[in-house]
Amino acid sequence: MGRGRPVVLLHGFGLGRWMWRPQVEALARTGHRVVVPQLLGHGDAPTVGPDVAFDDVVDAVEDLLVELELERPVLCGLSMGAAVALELALRPRMDPLALLLADNSLASGRQRGRHAAQRLRSHTPEEILDGYEPLMFGADTRAARPAVIAEWRTRFAEHDIEQLARVIEAYHGRAHRGDRLREITIPTVVLFGAQDTTAGPDQRQEYLAIPGARPVELAGAGHLSNMEQPEAFTAVLSGLISDSDAPGSDPGASTGGSS
Repeated sequence: MGRGRPVVLLHGFGLGRWMWRPQVEALARTGHRVVVPQLLGHGDAPTVGPDVAFDDVVDAVEDLLVELELERPVLCGLSMGAAVALELALRPRMDPLALLLADNSLASGRQRGRHAAQRLRSHTPEEILDGYEPLMFGADTRAARPAVIAEWRTRFAEHDIEQLARVIEAYHGRAHRGDRLREITIPTVVLFGAQDTTAGPDQRQEYLAIPGARPVELAGAGHLSNMEQPEAFTAVLSGLISDSDAPGSDPGASTGGSS
């Protein structure tokens, strides 16, 4: 849709392209070409095998974007989607114009992934949702926006839990990219919901090693900030796109990353 600057929106774990509905509608109204991939193991995307790696998830998105022949897209990802966006920004085939990393940290570890996968396999969907809910949503959303939470619970329950278990283990087993952040030379926003408890203060600072990265804290939002405060999130994203598209704003070089 649209013929303007392409924008790629990458969803979080246990979610899907549906989570970006407010941003898709707003960006489409301003003429942007919006691409919203479904990550492997989620919804109608291809399933994953027991030995899936996080690179497989990223590779599938990269192949799609190359096939679409997007010219210098803006990459925006939230939670696990931000980790996908980071990986893409480090790959030379992408050459993105700008980057928005929302509600994510560099924390990883295979043991952490195995534990998360086992927790999914050993609990009922209702127990999983009850455990995740206070981690996903800020206090303001839980108090005043029950419809947002209800949709999340319904959509999450539609997933194949074994697929999610495989994906979460792969996600936590990904490479730590702290030593490569300085390779990213494009305009970058690092956004967190003010009520997001999934990342501590030190983890919130990690992505600021990207040269010129701009931190943004979204009031009234928890981990799923684009759903909890959609207008404010969209304003940040739209501002990044406009600023990056402005004459003279492009640093004129790709990230310098290599496969």
